[in-house]
Amino acid sequence: MRFTLAALVCLLPVFTAASPLPEAAVAPRALGRTGSYTISGLGARKKQLIACGANTLDLAIAML
Repeated sequence: MRFTLAALVCLLPVFTAASPLPEAAVAPRALGRTGSYTISGLGARKKQLIACGANTLDLAIAML
C-alpha cells in the first residue's frame, strides 16, 4: 500500500504534464508567419528525379 501511494505521488506530475491540451488552448498559427512559400514546378522535378532512380532519401537530402 505504501509503495502504491508513493508511486502515485511521484508519477502524478508526469501524467499531468503529459496530458494533451484542450484544442481551445492551442492557438492556430497563420501560414504567413512561418516563412512558407510555393515553388512552381517542384512536383514535376521530383518526378523526373524519381524516374532517374532517386529515392526518398535522395530527395530529402536535396531539399536541405
